[in-house]
Formats: sequence, C-alpha cells, structure tokens
Amino acid sequence: EEVITPAGKFQAIKVSTVGTQGGQPINMTYWYASYIGVVKCASKAATIESESQLADYSFKKPLK
Repeated sequence: EEVITPAGKFQAIKVSTVGTQGGQPINMTYWYASYIGVVKCASKAATIESESQLADYSFKKPLK
C-alpha cells in the first residue's frame, strides 16, 4: 500500500503483529519499503497509541 512520510512516498508492505508489553496486549503495525526498510510503524495498547515515520534517508557509498 502507499505510505506517505516526511521522507517521501513509498510502496510498502504492511505487517501487523499482536503481542504483550508489561502483561498488556499491544497491536503493532509496520510498513516496509523495498531497499529502505521500515518507513512507518504504529502501536496501540489499552490507553496509549503511538506512531513514527521515516524522516530522511540516504544511501552511503561503500567503503573501499
């Protein structure tokens, strides 16, 4: 699906997980873009929601 972040627009695969944190259930969602990695993630617990997005990225020249 298309994801728009401060770093740009990406075609991403959405992966949803369910787990526990401190004994409480938590839902996590990650969006992965090819050759970049995670471009967005979101979490939702009982009373807390959070989200983060890729702000910037660059490809470094390999060391010789």
